[in-house]
Amino acid sequence: MVETTLREKAQTRTLPRDLTLASVFGALYAVLVVIFPGISFLPVQLRVADVLMPLAILFGWPVALGLGIGALVGNFVGETLLGYQFSSIAVDMTFGGGTNLLAGMVAWKIGRKGWRMLGRNRAWFLATVSETVIISLIVGSYLYIILGIPAEITINGFTFSGLLASITGIAAGSIVAINILGYALLVGIARPQTIRALRAKGLRVQTEENQSIEKDQAPDLGS
Repeated sequence: MVETTLREKAQTRTLPRDLTLASVFGALYAVLVVIFPGISFLPVQLRVADVLMPLAILFGWPVALGLGIGALVGNFVGETLLGYQFSSIAVDMTFGGGTNLLAGMVAWKIGRKGWRMLGRNRAWFLATVSETVIISLIVGSYLYIILGIPAEITINGFTFSGLLASITGIAAGSIVAINILGYALLVGIARPQTIRALRAKGLRVQTEENQSIEKDQAPDLGS
């Protein structure tokens, strides 16, 4: 009973930090979308803000939540400034924010696995691949609808599915932003000295050794 109470108090002290982390990542994502509008809303897009997506693997649900909120706010502000119709903005806000939240949560769960290959945690890379797949399929599908992309596209005599082209366009940018740049950022931040500094700030971190660490842990009463 005492142990449970202490654990609940530790979680209560951690919640404000988690919400602050969500707010920080939400603001960062939204700002990166708004300052790069020309490449953030095209059928073939390189969304710079998506380099933050893999960090949900390291920090968990607060970052996934922040990235979802950031997409919602960034899509609204960016597309309003570009003069998009409100119906398109509403769809992109709703589904874009929800897609980021879903992709972040799925990546976090996959990243907790201990699958290793060649001495590295391959679950982390697979987690970033899951983000790209989720974002490409969902965003590519609804952009195909709201942008009125033709059912078939002909280029140099070759005919392609418009839906497949839309999904591929989002996937191309996501591979660069998430699987290359974002993954490099994730590995860079996950260095031991950085992890120690993050722990000192009281942040919970999911390391490659599959350890979720909190600064304020309930003491082991059995010792």
